[in-house]
Amino acid sequence: MTAGGRQWDVRNLALESAVVLCSLLAGRGLGFALTWLVAAHLGATGLGRFTIAWTAVILLGEGASLGLGQGAVLFLARRHGEPHAQRAIIARLLRWAPLGAVVFGVGLATLSEFIAHAIGAPEVADDLRLVAPAVAGWGILWVLIGALQGLGAVIAYGLVLQVLVPATLLGAGLAALLGTSGLRGVLGALDLAVLVGLAAAGLTLWRRAPVAGGSSAPTRGAAGLLRFSIPEGGTLVLVRLAWLLDIPMLALLGAVSDVGVFRVLLSLAMPLMILPNALMAVFKPQAAAMLREGERQRLRSVLERATHWVACGVTAIALGLFLLRDVVLALFGPDFAGAGLPLAVMLVGLLIQQISHLADALIPMSGRAGLNLGNTVAFVLLHLVLDVALIPTHGVLGAAIATAVSCAVLGCWRLFLVKRLFGVFPISRHSGAILLLGVGLALLGQRAPHALGPFGEAFLMLLLFGAIAWRITDRSTIDAS
Repeated sequence: MTAGGRQWDVRNLALESAVVLCSLLAGRGLGFALTWLVAAHLGATGLGRFTIAWTAVILLGEGASLGLGQGAVLFLARRHGEPHAQRAIIARLLRWAPLGAVVFGVGLATLSEFIAHAIGAPEVADDLRLVAPAVAGWGILWVLIGALQGLGAVIAYGLVLQVLVPATLLGAGLAALLGTSGLRGVLGALDLAVLVGLAAAGLTLWRRAPVAGGSSAPTRGAAGLLRFSIPEGGTLVLVRLAWLLDIPMLALLGAVSDVGVFRVLLSLAMPLMILPNALMAVFKPQAAAMLREGERQRLRSVLERATHWVACGVTAIALGLFLLRDVVLALFGPDFAGAGLPLAVMLVGLLIQQISHLADALIPMSGRAGLNLGNTVAFVLLHLVLDVALIPTHGVLGAAIATAVSCAVLGCWRLFLVKRLFGVFPISRHSGAILLLGVGLALLGQRAPHALGPFGEAFLMLLLFGAIAWRITDRSTIDAS
C-alpha cells in the first residue's frame, strides 16, 4: 500500500479514537464522581464494601463472557465484507453468551457466604448476592460490545459502555445516597446500569447487523471461535485480576478500609488508561486485518505513530497527577489524605505499562491466544507474590509497589515479545525522549521552591512539557516509513 494508504490508516485511527476518547473521558469522569460520592457519604469502609462488590462484577462478568467478546472482534474483523458469515458468527455468539452468564451469576450468589467469611466481613455476603444479576448481565454485555467492535461500530461501543452505563450508575447511585437506601441502593444501581447497557447494546447490534436471514458460515468456524475465545477469555480475566488483585488481597490481608483507599488510588490513576484504551478499541480490528494481509510495514507505521501519541498524553497526565497528588487526595476526606506516596509509586509502573499497551494487541489479534494466556498467568503470579510479601507489612503502599513493579515488568515483556515475533518496536527515540522529559520535569517540580503553590508549579511544569514535547514531535514527524 502506498504512503497515502498508510496516512489514511493513521488518520482513520485518530478520528475514531478521538470519539472513543471523548466517551472514555466522560466515563472516567462519571466513575470518579461516583467514587467521590460514595467516599463522602459512606467513608473508606463503605467505599471498600462497594469496591469488593464492584470488583466481583468486573472479574466474574468478564469470565462469564467466556472470551466471546474478544473472539467477536477477531472473527468478525476477519470476515469483513462477508455479511452472511458475520451474521452466522453473531448468531453463535448470542447462543453461547447466556451459558457463562448463568454459571457465573449463580456461582457468585452461592459462594457469597464463603467469600465473606474468607475476608472476615460477613456483611459482604449480602452485597455479593445483590450484584449477582449484574455479573450475569456483564458477561452478556461484553459479548455484545465485542461484536460491535468487530463490526467497526467503535463509536457505539464507546457510548454504551463508557457513557450510558456509568451515567445510569451515577444517577441511580446518587438517588440512593441522597435517599435512605445507602449502600444497598448503590449496589442495586449497579444491576440497573448493566441492564440498561444490555438493552442499548442489543438494540444497536440488531440495527447494525440483523441476525435473521442469510446463509450460515461453515460449521468448522464454531470450533475455531471457541478455541480462540476460551483461552483469550481466561487471559482477559487474569489481566483484570492482575490489575484488581490488590483489592481482594487487601481485603484478605488488610482491612476493608484499605480497600476503599486503594479504590481511590485506582480512580485517580484511571486517566492514564483513557487514551491507550481509546486507541486500542480502534486499533484491534485494524491490527487483525493488517496481520492477516501481511502488511508489516504499514502496521509498524501506524503502531509507532499511535504509541507516540500515547507517550505524550500519558506522560502529561502522570506528571500532573504526580505534582497535584496531595491536593487531589484531600478532596476525598481525611481517610485518604496520607496516600500520596502510594499514588506516586503506582504512576511510575502504570506509565511504562500504558505506553506499551497498543503493542499488546498484536499478540491476540495474530491468533496467539495461548501465548497471551501464558504471559498473563506469569504476570498474575508475579503480582500475587509481591502482594503476599508486601501487603501484610506495608498495607496500601505495599499494594501500590506490587502494582507498579508487575505493570512495569509486563510492559517491558510486551515490547520484547512484539519485537521478537513481529519485528516491530513501537517506541521510537522521540517517544523515549518524551518519557525522559516527563521524569525530569517531575523531579524538578518536586525539588523546586514552592513559591507558586501546587497549582502554579503543576501549570508551569505542564507548560514546559507541552512546549518541549511539541518541538520533539514536530521535528520527528513520527514517520515510521
